[in-house]
Amino acid sequence: MKKLSNTLKYIVIIASLTAGNAIADETTHSYGFKKLSADLCHAAVLPQSAKFRSSLRAARTNLRNIYLSVDCNGQSLLEVAELNQAVDVAKYIRNKTIGLNKEELAKVALQ
Repeated sequence: MKKLSNTLKYIVIIASLTAGNAIADETTHSYGFKKLSADLCHAAVLPQSAKFRSSLRAARTNLRNIYLSVDCNGQSLLEVAELNQAVDVAKYIRNKTIGLNKEELAKVALQ
């Protein structure tokens, strides 16, 4: 009986420690996503697709996974690129999201 209570104590301690780590990871991810989102919005204004692609590579993600989650002052990345005549960036965004409708993009974004 004493072994069982000691084991339960260890489980409770370990569970409480890992819960704190999960909260910290979520906060870090949130900050990282906001930074990535801002970088992509800024890069979508420029007519160079290299900066846009390097921002994605630095974050080790692809455009399909985050496209619907990124918001540039109420506009999508594609809208921002087209409004600022960033033809190369708009073409890159269209090519990477081709064949997906909003429902399919939403499913990918949730994964």
